[in-house]
Amino acid sequence: MIKNSTTMTKAEKIKLSLNQTRQKRKHQRPITYQLKLQNLTKSKRDILDRLFLEAKWLYNWLVADLNRLSLQPHKIKTVQVKVGDHFEERKLCYLGSQIKQEIADRIKDSLKALKAQRQNGYKTGKLKFKRYVNSIPLKQYGITYSFKNKQKTKIRLQGLGKRTWRVLGGHQIPEFAEITKAELIKKADGYYLHVTCYLPHCELLYRRDRKGREKAIKRFYIDKPIGTDFGVKEQLTFSNGLKLKFAVKETKRLKKLQKKLNRIIRQAKKEGRDFHTQNYYKCLEGLRKEYQKIGNIKKDIQNKILAFLRSYKVVCFQDDSIKSWQEGLFGRQVQRSAIGGVKARLRASLATPVVVDRHKPTTKSCAGFGIQEAEILEIIDHHHLGDISTFNPIYVYNDPVGSTCTIIAELMQMRQVEIPPEIAGALLGGILSDTLILNLSTTTDRDCKAASFLAKKAKVDIKEFGKSLIQVQADVIKGKTAKEILFSDFREYTIGDKKNWCGTNFSCRQKRSFYFKT
Repeated sequence: MIKNSTTMTKAEKIKLSLNQTRQKRKHQRPITYQLKLQNLTKSKRDILDRLFLEAKWLYNWLVADLNRLSLQPHKIKTVQVKVGDHFEERKLCYLGSQIKQEIADRIKDSLKALKAQRQNGYKTGKLKFKRYVNSIPLKQYGITYSFKNKQKTKIRLQGLGKRTWRVLGGHQIPEFAEITKAELIKKADGYYLHVTCYLPHCELLYRRDRKGREKAIKRFYIDKPIGTDFGVKEQLTFSNGLKLKFAVKETKRLKKLQKKLNRIIRQAKKEGRDFHTQNYYKCLEGLRKEYQKIGNIKKDIQNKILAFLRSYKVVCFQDDSIKSWQEGLFGRQVQRSAIGGVKARLRASLATPVVVDRHKPTTKSCAGFGIQEAEILEIIDHHHLGDISTFNPIYVYNDPVGSTCTIIAELMQMRQVEIPPEIAGALLGGILSDTLILNLSTTTDRDCKAASFLAKKAKVDIKEFGKSLIQVQADVIKGKTAKEILFSDFREYTIGDKKNWCGTNFSCRQKRSFYFKT
């Protein structure tokens, strides 16, 4: 029974609205745009600093006594702040009601996550106090924050009065985008607003320039899959043969600031005083700026890699444990290349990422044959199937017989395909070679029947044809060393965690055995 909206309770209206939003989100994709707050005067900077300070006070006050979460956070006006050995009362002047509620919800979510980890057998501690807060949640567009002009260059924040704040980058947001939540971020070089929007799933994208004109951007896709391997020496190797090497080293200024910070701490400990001085925080702020510069360069590299891979409809990459590489012998190389961030963004940003096991090849579609790039259309084989992956469903005919030529001969008979004498001779040669003239233990009755049928088509005697065939194979190894003979048909097999190699060769004249030491 569907109720009229006028007779529905508030809870029912909220439930209905949430269900409608979930259905709508199935046909949309989220995108986060980064905007920077510009033209900040000293008074505005002081207000923003106070806003983040109040967020820290409220968070620590709630963590100090978790029973306070049962209170109504939006009605909290003052909090107790520890100053030295005593507590002082501080007034929350700029925090809006929804921001207070969202800070309390963050603490509840953290407690739920800790509980889930304990239930899974992990050892967890208590929530700790924060020395500083870097992000403030803006939960609802239109109430917690809103754009004040069509060009999206001015915003208004809840709790900060009628002040408008100029932002740079609002022209990136399309006109038809559905704007939702945002986060106010404090970084070393300024303040940023990360706005989450939902766009429809379509290949046509729109972008507005600074004058407000919208332009359609058509994405062109390469109708081929691409595989990606992560490495230390060569950070990225693609299945099309392209290899990327990149590293962002520490700057000289960063090293100087690190040495200066260590000197400040050592000197303070030597003199038995607190090292949290103004000089210490000034040095720490310089370090944050340098690390952010390096992080921006790494993010720019990641953006270029993702822009290249977005032109492919399917991207495969291995689920390598980048963290274990960094904790092991390659910490510096992994830190400078930031391939962990590349992997995380591949998983989160691409439309159709395919994550495969780290032991399976991604840059070789047919690893057993060494083919760098191949599209497998069909498999007919009598061997076991190893690590072969396909991007589309294919026809597979795998049968335990002595030769694949037996399967092909049967299929041609079943489909009533006329077999010319030369094709019949080639198929017969394959059967006799694989089964050593129908004498190996892998020979089946089907191999014998297929050989007899093909021999009649080719008008040859099975035994004589087989002997001449093996004779030709034996003549090939004349004058070769044991090593050359061994590696002429040399294969690698993986059993468990161990790799095994096997080399085989047949001779109809004499029994030969080789001992080869690696």
